Amino acid sequence: MAIRFASGTADLPASAAGELDAVVRSLTDDPTRRVVLQAYATADASGGANRAKRLSLTRALNVRAYLMDKGVRSPSIEVRAMGDQGGGTADRVDIRVTP
Repeated sequence: MAIRFASGTADLPASAAGELDAVVRSLTDDPTRRVVLQAYATADASGGANRAKRLSLTRALNVRAYLMDKGVRSPSIEVRAMGDQGGGTADRVDIRVTP
């Protein structure tokens, strides 16, 4: 599953709530599960790779905050800020729930 972001912003899109709520249910139903949030951002001329890395981290932390606000425990969440890895689908946070 992936949450797509508008270019240059870390604001959670309103459309993400349903998908994130499903992740919350999965994690609260089985507390042994973990979630990996792997975030990407497009590098642009205004800040390049460093800005992309910071933006990807902020996106991942915003998704993490949403999950924690809904009752997911912090140790269950792993955050990875990938920055710009190339490709046209860089503005996203990939969410993987592990058994």
